[in-house]
Amino acid sequence: MKVIHINSSDLNGGAARAAYRIHKSLLDNENRLNIKSIMRVIKKESDDFTVVGGAPLNKSKYFIALMPYLAKLSRFGFNTKNQSIHSTAPFKSGLGYELKKRFEKDRNEIIHLHWLGDNTLSIEEIGEIPQRIVWTLHDFWPFCGAEHYLHYDLKNLILCDERYKNGYTNANKAIFEKGRDINKNTWLRKKKSWQKQIDIVCPSKWIYECAKKSLLMRNWDINLIPHPLDLIKWSPVEKKIARKILNLKEDRFYILFGALRATSDPRKGSNLLFKTILRLHSILKPSYLKKIEILIFGQSKPKYLPRIGFPVTYFGRLNDEISMRILYSAADLMVVPSIQESFGLTASESQACGTPVVAFRNSGIIDLVDHEITGHLANPFDDLSLAYSIKWVLENAKELKLGKNARERAIRLWNPSKIAKLYSNVYNNKR
Repeated sequence: MKVIHINSSDLNGGAARAAYRIHKSLLDNENRLNIKSIMRVIKKESDDFTVVGGAPLNKSKYFIALMPYLAKLSRFGFNTKNQSIHSTAPFKSGLGYELKKRFEKDRNEIIHLHWLGDNTLSIEEIGEIPQRIVWTLHDFWPFCGAEHYLHYDLKNLILCDERYKNGYTNANKAIFEKGRDINKNTWLRKKKSWQKQIDIVCPSKWIYECAKKSLLMRNWDINLIPHPLDLIKWSPVEKKIARKILNLKEDRFYILFGALRATSDPRKGSNLLFKTILRLHSILKPSYLKKIEILIFGQSKPKYLPRIGFPVTYFGRLNDEISMRILYSAADLMVVPSIQESFGLTASESQACGTPVVAFRNSGIIDLVDHEITGHLANPFDDLSLAYSIKWVLENAKELKLGKNARERAIRLWNPSKIAKLYSNVYNNKR
């Protein structure tokens, strides 16, 4: 059996890394499962020979490069408060034609879709794919309109838009959107084009339940399979050694965050981090406050430093797994304050490296953090509750062996060999 994974990129972004890891897990179990895996992307960033990149057969690289800009024109006149990515996928990239040519040579191939965006396959091309399709959902786009995530009103703590459940009509247009209803238009194109059933895979219970409630997918086969993680690459480094490598002090409590930039994706909850850090000053004992330091990756030191009352070390963008593994291992805990997360790769990586995670009790992150066993889950989206979660982990991590528990749970749940077998069952129609 041959499986062709389709994604916009092989390494750029969380969805790309997750798709690549699924591909690699199948490659590493190729003989046992009798599956040959290939990855087809538009923008290739790795040097992996099992990944094929570049423009499709009948299109030039210049046209492919223009596609996102042309797609932007299709969103003209549309205004929304939903700050997630919107993709209309209006133009045929030519990849659909390439897949049809493959089908003429081999009718047993399976096409495994991942994150597509505006430059990989148009909505109509997806419906024209002759091969059987499996689709791993990395966000809501496959069963929503043009939006990749739903709009969440943090002020009132309510989810504002659930049109995906009943269909997109003029009557249920979101009140936070004005102008052309590109979400309705995009959803109607999907409904018209996707007549053939697609086998769906969801990495978390949250997105699984949402897909089951969606009008587009509720009658399709939907499977629940977490993302795999290379547990050799992502394994603990002795904390003393990790801190020595990074020139960090041994007698400190290090709290690890992703980028705190105000311009970053609001879905990642960066706006709540400042409030949470400041809250620590009023709830922690002086003995802890004197030893706390903040570690931030994904961002270089900014021109204007935020006033949070703790020493901060910026590590910038770390693109290699070795550096991230050492950083996870050096920290006492990691905070993932996401508003919506289909899975949460950094949370899984941190725990695999033996570092407990603090997050909000919502969306896909619930599957990753075992409350008071491998970390702590706070009330959504309460910065004071999140601060108390940090306090709880700092005070209990050593006694309750949270790091050891996190590593053991990662081995149990995200083993690539186990995940590859679950995907094999989907490919072979075994439930």
